[in-house]
Amino acid sequence: MKKIITVLYILFALIFCFALYTDNIILQAVTKPVPVILLMVFINVDSNIFSVSEYGSRYGIYIFSGFIFSLAGDIFLLKTVNNFLLGLASFLVAHIFYIAAFRIRSKKNSLPALVFFYTLASVLVFMFYPFLPPDLLIPVIIYIYVIITMVYRSRQQKSFSKNSVFAFAGAVLFAVSDFNIAVTEFVTGYKHSETVIIILYWTAQYLIALSVFPEKK
Repeated sequence: MKKIITVLYILFALIFCFALYTDNIILQAVTKPVPVILLMVFINVDSNIFSVSEYGSRYGIYIFSGFIFSLAGDIFLLKTVNNFLLGLASFLVAHIFYIAAFRIRSKKNSLPALVFFYTLASVLVFMFYPFLPPDLLIPVIIYIYVIITMVYRSRQQKSFSKNSVFAFAGAVLFAVSDFNIAVTEFVTGYKHSETVIIILYWTAQYLIALSVFPEKK
């Protein structure tokens, strides 16, 4: 079943990329929400994450909740809706759920990692500050620190199990995707940027979904 969902995931991603290439706004609106919906089914394939079992856990529930708000963000950022602020807010909440999930697996901190990640966040704020419109200044700055916190927490939990490294890889790709969004939204666009952004984003979400599954014994 997981293989079938993965094939469908890739198929709808390719259809959406085709819709971007042909500038078919209707096809974009129809296909963009599907991959994350598939991920919600995907993480429930082996067992119900909401069940009281070894598989069912707060981690899975938080990741599932993150997918719900990611889906909302996908919809708000559609060209037919085009509400950047609500999209930003939706993904902000999604990252908070991911942070909560990663903290379940590890609450440990690393001073060198903290310094590195929050220095990086400050550099990003410094880079984008001159380009941010006044109404988005505070929301974007908050978002930068939250997503960097998400990457940091994913890094701290990556030794929890073999599958936990998927969460770290996914979080990094998510941040890279959002960096590209910020560049194209506030600084300058580049050719095929939408395709690059969405491929990074869907790869990130798929990797985060893989981190939910327990290791095979």
